[in-house]
Amino acid sequence: MPAVKCCWFVAKWTVAVLVVAGGVAAFYLYTHANDEIRRQTEARLAEHYKGLTVRVRSTQLVEG
Repeated sequence: MPAVKCCWFVAKWTVAVLVVAGGVAAFYLYTHANDEIRRQTEARLAEHYKGLTVRVRSTQLVEG
């Protein structure tokens, strides 16, 4: 019986840690999506306007 309790305890904490890690990873990816969009937009504009220096201050991901 103590082995079952120990395994259940480990399983519960493993799931809890995985849920928290997933939440942190999702937050990180969401916040860095705008930076990636900005970099790609800047690259496209710089390619189109070859003689100019192109800077994009910020972008925002809008659903739809």
